[in-house]
Amino acid sequence: MKGLIYKNLLLSRKYYIMAFIYCLMFALIAILVRISMICGNLSHDEEVLDSLTRNMYILQYTPCLPFLFAFSADGGAIFSDFNCHWIRFCFTTPINEKKITVTKMISTSASVTFAYIISLIYTTIFCLIGGNFPAPDIIINITGIYFAVLGVALTNVALCFTFRKEQTVEIILTATVSIIGLVMTFFMMLKLDSMTTDENFDLLDFFRSEYGWILDYLMPAAFIFMLITGIICYYVSVKSLQRREN
Repeated sequence: MKGLIYKNLLLSRKYYIMAFIYCLMFALIAILVRISMICGNLSHDEEVLDSLTRNMYILQYTPCLPFLFAFSADGGAIFSDFNCHWIRFCFTTPINEKKITVTKMISTSASVTFAYIISLIYTTIFCLIGGNFPAPDIIINITGIYFAVLGVALTNVALCFTFRKEQTVEIILTATVSIIGLVMTFFMMLKLDSMTTDENFDLLDFFRSEYGWILDYLMPAAFIFMLITGIICYYVSVKSLQRREN
């Protein structure tokens, strides 16, 4: 199994390297904004400074998302296994469907966990710039985001094994995200219409007041979501690999 895990990570290494570079640039921008709030141009703009200070979560959590989501994918390694008939070759060896599924789930979890560690390092540096250590609730929230992204990553694994075509999986994921985004945007616009008459309206304050409660339930909800998707991913992937056309 170690060899299969190594193979999965090796096939995705170029994708992970590029993803790390781009996400690191995003994190550096957030750190530079934080430095500017302390001793740069933003420190002289009281209105912007007050807004960013009240909504520090934007800079604390947002850079963690690119790392986690980028490392939740494998750069198309599963599709490559199908296209080059590696999956079919495995069935002529002692490697069975369960081993293929478990090793893929482990390698996916390992890559997301790596991104989680990087996110914790970023958060620690970000907080140290402000003169303090990360509060326990910040670590808990990032851990909740980690569980949620891991659940999404395992769902993606199941979809890849089931449909085997990159375009089909991308359409399903894009459609799902688009529907959720449209629904949230619709209700958000209705709420904004009743609030924008206020001269002191702040969009960041709006997001914090309307969606800040999610963080109170994020950790347990994300953990349960991750467990459920992990179980579903295992059984769906194994059943998909057992189909005769493999």
